[in-house]
Amino acid sequence: MKRDLSALAACSYDVVVIGAGIHGACVARDAALRGLSVAVLERGDLGGETSHNSLKTIHGGIRYIQHLNFSRTRLSIRERTVWLRTAPHLVRPLPFLMPTYGHGARGPLAMFAGIALYRLLGIGLTSGAQVPSGRVMGAATCRAAMPGVPETGLTGGAIWSDAQIRFADRAVIEILNDAAVHGAAIANHAEVSGILRAGGRASGVAVRDGLTGARYEVSARQIINAAGPWAGGLADDLPEAAARVPLTRSMNIVTRRKAPDMAFSIKSARTSDSRLGKTKRLYFMVPWEGVSIFGTTHVPDTGALDTPEAQDAEIATFISELNTAWPGLCLTEDEVTYCYRGLTPADHGGGRSHESRVLDHAAFGGLEGLSTIIGVKWTTSRLVAEQTVDLAMSKLGRTETCRTRTAPIPPVGTLDYALAGRPADEIRAVCTAHMQHAMTYTLRDMLLRRTDDLVRGQLGPEEIRTVARTMRDHLGWDAQACATEAARMQDRWLPEATRKVFQKQTLFGG
Repeated sequence: MKRDLSALAACSYDVVVIGAGIHGACVARDAALRGLSVAVLERGDLGGETSHNSLKTIHGGIRYIQHLNFSRTRLSIRERTVWLRTAPHLVRPLPFLMPTYGHGARGPLAMFAGIALYRLLGIGLTSGAQVPSGRVMGAATCRAAMPGVPETGLTGGAIWSDAQIRFADRAVIEILNDAAVHGAAIANHAEVSGILRAGGRASGVAVRDGLTGARYEVSARQIINAAGPWAGGLADDLPEAAARVPLTRSMNIVTRRKAPDMAFSIKSARTSDSRLGKTKRLYFMVPWEGVSIFGTTHVPDTGALDTPEAQDAEIATFISELNTAWPGLCLTEDEVTYCYRGLTPADHGGGRSHESRVLDHAAFGGLEGLSTIIGVKWTTSRLVAEQTVDLAMSKLGRTETCRTRTAPIPPVGTLDYALAGRPADEIRAVCTAHMQHAMTYTLRDMLLRRTDDLVRGQLGPEEIRTVARTMRDHLGWDAQACATEAARMQDRWLPEATRKVFQKQTLFGG
């Protein structure tokens, strides 16, 4: 992928996609594979905001059974299968263990029935991507698998299988790269500042280059707003209830805790929104590349200043809740290596929304040629993209069918992703490849999304400095740019010792 905003602005497109998170990326790939001319504009980094905040799980929708929403369960199972079949290098089956208590709705018999129904609902949807069947176990077996599990009322455990997207940030890059291979023009650090209008319909977008400050206009017949939490800012012609979606702040924490061989379900003290009684909200401990991720916790977004110090308190509260729910966990704040955080759509009661939507502005009496995605999860992002492109195709008078259900997502062969433990010349080569082929322009781009050694707490000070100095030399950063890059990394939540590495004087060698 090559970023060239001036060349991009010189063309006219069938579709402009605003936002390069997972939904925007999937839209771009789907549209490009159908033969549409596509431009993608992202104000920050590719997949750099909400999509970066990931527990790295692809759920088949077993939780929707307790909501009695069987159609959504089947859709989720089908989409899980698509991910497993089209991206086996990124997605793999992952078993989940949930302790059972008593003999009611959380007892082994009820869980056995739920797993059986889950398997039944998946009939005909798992071809080419089989996952292991679920089962229940006795209390002793559960206790051995999950040491320190709360004992009161423990009657056993239930195991089912879903999937894990091992490299979520990489998936966004590879999806966009495949779109680019099929003709899409892509630019990150390119903020859309407004929708252009002509003849009573959307005709393009105004763009500001975040790297140079230059301004452009990009023409298109259809505008797809996939700007995530910022989508409402570009949707001023939609009714309040449709466009001004409330937001919740979601958080997952990465820890040094040695990874188990399965994900564990942790029943919190908070009440869920299940229709089958007042059940407790579930958190998960998920194994990831030798470490463990805990999540997801949701709190209402207040718009307050978000500092690393404020996040310290939020992390401490979350860890306390995890330890209360699982007394044998004994997780400490010193084990946290990174904090994934992002804004996601909420329902009007403040809880996380579970329904994605594609909004045609013209259907609300708004601007023709503009649609907005309200997307809520990774699992169904491809499906939402298919629905969005179907809408665009109908308006363009095109009939090509979706190909992303079966077309493999190819890896980017020119890229390596590992930095830790390598000699300096190899680190420089990895970083240079990402700057040349994956639109990597900031330290955050490189250290938090193109590679994940820092996120997992496995990148040492000298390795970090090698990355920083390689980027400085390759991109020609002056003293002010170096100071800005260092400050932006210090603003991100990282362990205190790691944040200290990002002092300009030591980071860049004076």
